[in-house]
Amino acid sequence: MDLFDQVLLNFRADRHLYGHLNHRL
Repeated sequence: MDLFDQVLLNFRADRHLYGHLNHRL
């Protein structure tokens, strides 16, 4: 896997988690 792809996946995962936290708040 390319490093850029891994960073992008991590960014999407963080946004997904942040979205859940923001939705709960």
